[in-house]
Amino acid sequence: MSGAQNVSPREAAIGGMAELEKLVAGNGWDFFAQQFAPANVADDFRPVDPILQALARMYEFPETRAVIDWILDLSVRAPYPRGESTTEELGIAAAKHQARAAVGEAIVKAIVEGRKINAEPRK
Repeated sequence: MSGAQNVSPREAAIGGMAELEKLVAGNGWDFFAQQFAPANVADDFRPVDPILQALARMYEFPETRAVIDWILDLSVRAPYPRGESTTEELGIAAAKHQARAAVGEAIVKAIVEGRKINAEPRK
């Protein structure tokens, strides 16, 4: 058997503790904490105009439309969960579904807004 023995999945994913130590060495705890800080996004998760425009253009081509459609299948088009036996389980399943759907909804909204921007006459 080759490779490191008794390595946790988390350590294996980051390349072991030595790699993690290299990442934060000399940068201090504040740098490390920043790596796990929430992303700086607008309250409505609206991306900047160039991203809106790019998403709209991507949706025009069959290859990239297929990728976006797959993401939408996993998110906004995913079937609503069923089969939960308690009210609590149903509530948790609904919250998970709502979180997944929100990603798809944001993507669709961005594509629509990007199309509007792309349709405007250029200055």
